[in-house]
Amino acid sequence: MYFAVASGGTVLAQTEAQKQSQAAPKSNFDQGVAAWKASNYSLAKQKLNAACYTDGVKEGCFNLGVMFEEGGGVPIDLKTAYNLFSKACVMNYGAACYNAGLFEALGKVETKDQKAAENYFRKACDLNFAKGCSNYGSFLHAGTAGTKNLVQARSLFKKACDLKDDTGCFNLALYMRDGVGGSPDHPAARTVLKPLCDRGHIKACHEYGVFLTSGLGGPVDHVTAFKAFEKACSANNNISCRSLGILYQNGEGVAASATESKKFFKKACDLGDSTACGVIGQK
Repeated sequence: MYFAVASGGTVLAQTEAQKQSQAAPKSNFDQGVAAWKASNYSLAKQKLNAACYTDGVKEGCFNLGVMFEEGGGVPIDLKTAYNLFSKACVMNYGAACYNAGLFEALGKVETKDQKAAENYFRKACDLNFAKGCSNYGSFLHAGTAGTKNLVQARSLFKKACDLKDDTGCFNLALYMRDGVGGSPDHPAARTVLKPLCDRGHIKACHEYGVFLTSGLGGPVDHVTAFKAFEKACSANNNISCRSLGILYQNGEGVAASATESKKFFKKACDLGDSTACGVIGQK
């Protein structure tokens, strides 16, 4: 579920006018947000309700939906939350469309309705909400709602990535690696994977390491590959741990060390990698 969050706790959405002004809160929406931040949930509910139903402020509907979905100062009421997200979506608030889509996809209110979920994700994407593009692309990748379109899925992952969604970027890199939905583009895939790994995307770190050790999309670079595999292995990616064992075994990107090689093969084995288990003779 998407929520507008920042370090220090939940922060509700802001209207454009509020973003552009630091004046004291005056509108129902402003007062609702201020009350939320002050943990005065009763007043927050009252003011956000007025912002949504009286003033027609889409962010008010969305934030009220968050309150009912999370149980923030009110009893959890998923049906009401869904209705509020749906209402805000009709008012063209992308995050609300995304949340409503998740409700439909997961069956959080009634039975799952993947077609309705897909429609919500499509609209969220149309409104440039990045996670909506990623989910819509994933639906078209798998044919979740009955329609499979890999060319369009690739385009959607590209849009999601351009909008800074890491899931979209990773899926795009895999599509470009394998030539899904279009021609392979290994240099572009490699370019996408690097910043993902830098941001701590563990699967991207492993894939980036593979690109670097194999020379896919650019020159071989065992030193950087070692760092990428090390980051992924530290997060218990078993194949990356095995890859570290190989690099230590061959002295590629790091000084050869039988002790370190065995250590990482064992870690990979303990994490369920049968190939590494075979290397060290352990079942």
